Amino acid sequence: MLTRLSKRIVWYFAASLFLLINFCNLVYYDQHYWPWPLTPLRVVGLSFGFILITIAGIWLLRLLWPHLTGHWEPWVLGLALVLRVGWVLVVRTPPVQDYLSLHQASIAFAQGVANFATSNRYLANYPYMLGFVLYQGSVIKLFGNSLLLLQLLNSLFSVITIYFVGKISRQLYGERAQILALLMMTVYVPNVVATSVLTNDILAVMFFMAAIWLLIARPLTWRTGLAIGLLMFLGNFIRPLATIILLAVTLYAVLIALPTHRHKYRYLLGLISLLLTFGVATVGSNMVVQAAKLTPQSIVTTNTAWKLAVGLNSKTDGKWNEADYAVVAAGKTAAERTKLSQKLLKQRLAQPEKLPGLMAKKFAIMWADIDTMTSWGTKQTRIPAMIVDALCISQRAMYVILTALVSLTLLKRPRGAANLIMILLIGYILIHLGIEIQTRYRYFAMPLMVILASGAPALWSVNWSDK
Repeated sequence: MLTRLSKRIVWYFAASLFLLINFCNLVYYDQHYWPWPLTPLRVVGLSFGFILITIAGIWLLRLLWPHLTGHWEPWVLGLALVLRVGWVLVVRTPPVQDYLSLHQASIAFAQGVANFATSNRYLANYPYMLGFVLYQGSVIKLFGNSLLLLQLLNSLFSVITIYFVGKISRQLYGERAQILALLMMTVYVPNVVATSVLTNDILAVMFFMAAIWLLIARPLTWRTGLAIGLLMFLGNFIRPLATIILLAVTLYAVLIALPTHRHKYRYLLGLISLLLTFGVATVGSNMVVQAAKLTPQSIVTTNTAWKLAVGLNSKTDGKWNEADYAVVAAGKTAAERTKLSQKLLKQRLAQPEKLPGLMAKKFAIMWADIDTMTSWGTKQTRIPAMIVDALCISQRAMYVILTALVSLTLLKRPRGAANLIMILLIGYILIHLGIEIQTRYRYFAMPLMVILASGAPALWSVNWSDK
């Protein structure tokens, strides 16, 4: 009874959220990302155009669906690698702003600078980025300071992520869904563009998708729990997102998987092994980096109050802003910065009447606006503005089709491990109602959306079993 109720709640929640996302896709447009003035008539025209594009895209997928076979897999993965390597070689995006600071810290670490973590302002304020700096610094130390090498490694990690996304889709919906997921991940513009940006998202998401695949594809025992916990730790060490993933995994395991599992004790032992492995590895790594005097600060603290304080700033629609940063950055220690963040947060919470409207606008921006990874990947490059505009519009068109496919999948209540994917997406969407938003943060959510979207065509031809 509890399991059935839990599945129904998850399904209703996911379906409602994606219904709202589809609506926002057709009514929310930010003038900043469009090359012409958005008059009411043009907005109506864009909305009508996106509806036609979505219908045409789904119709083409329906024609293509019967011809998708597992023989396509190496060819699609090869295409994914060619597109990413080609982008990196042609565009040569230089690191800027946050990415430049992290790259400079990585170079300093590779050169043996003792105070590389404290002398870098960005890393001092965000010590949880140390794992990514250590990764980049290690590559630089071993192979020299080659920006191109780091970007080529991004390309490889991106393709490995695509591979695991395909495997997850195959496990849930079959062989054809696997190829469809591979195709969507391969051509989605921000996924290609991101490879030339020195972002920690790419490597972290690769580890997270590998962990999710292992959780779905293999029985959860203490051994697989150990492996999944280590993968979660590695992803979190690069970018701290594991908390929400582990919460989703625990909810799925306790409320949905465990009650109907044949070997409850073995499954529960696997879950405990997963959580313990992640916890021990996280605490141990924190102790090691501090004992090695790489940083005097804890790398597991993400200053949640700061993320919430920025996210609840109604004047900036919950986006990062220099004014809030200047207030908090004035603190000389982590404790002082946390205290200043908490003070800012209290000020925002003191005006609760502004929160509903702010959250509605944040939802529209975060889940319907142009993905800014495209602009990050083209900053300070020679790419003409016309091409950048075309990439942004193409991204929006692909995204509208993708979210429509997710809603089509949700017409039929997803079963088994698809509930885990829905719980992850629900949590990730809801948490951004409170914390700081940037549309490039959708990078983690997009593979999850693709997995669900890949099941939509199965409604036209087959019924998938409860797995």
